[in-house]
Amino acid sequence: MTTDGAAEIDRPEWLPDEYDPDAPLHERLEILAPIDGGIELHAEGDRVTEVIGEPRRLTKVGTNTVRLKTGTGPDTSSWDWEVTAPQNGEPYLQKVDPDQRAEAYMKTKKTRMRGMDIRVFGVDAEAWLRLRRQRRDMDESGDS
Repeated sequence: MTTDGAAEIDRPEWLPDEYDPDAPLHERLEILAPIDGGIELHAEGDRVTEVIGEPRRLTKVGTNTVRLKTGTGPDTSSWDWEVTAPQNGEPYLQKVDPDQRAEAYMKTKKTRMRGMDIRVFGVDAEAWLRLRRQRRDMDESGDS
C-alpha cells in the first residue's frame, strides 16, 4: 500500500520498480517497451477498450515523442498497432499493416483513438479505475 497518493498496483516480479502507473504515458511506454513476453497492453479512450498486445519496439520520433509498436500475434518481429505519445501533447493509437511497402504502409495507417491511455492488463486496475472515474466526473460536470 502506498502512502503518497500514488496508485496502488499489484506489482509482479517482472514489472520494473520504476514503473509508476500515474506517470505520463510517454514515460511509462519507455519502461514497458523492453518487457519481453507475458505482458498485455490495453488502450482505453472514449468508452472503448482495445487489446493491443505486447510491446514490440520503441522508437523516438523527434525530441519529445515516443512511438511504441505492439502486436497480438506470435510473430514478435511484426506489429499491429502504433502508440504515439508526445511529451506535451495528445497521444494517439493507430492500426497498421507493416507487411507492405513503406509508402502503402504510411497511407493505410488508421487512427483509432486520440487522447487514450495505455494500461497493463491485470496490473494497472486501480490507476485505470481512477482514470475512468475522472472522465465520468468530467462528463457529468460538462468539462469535457
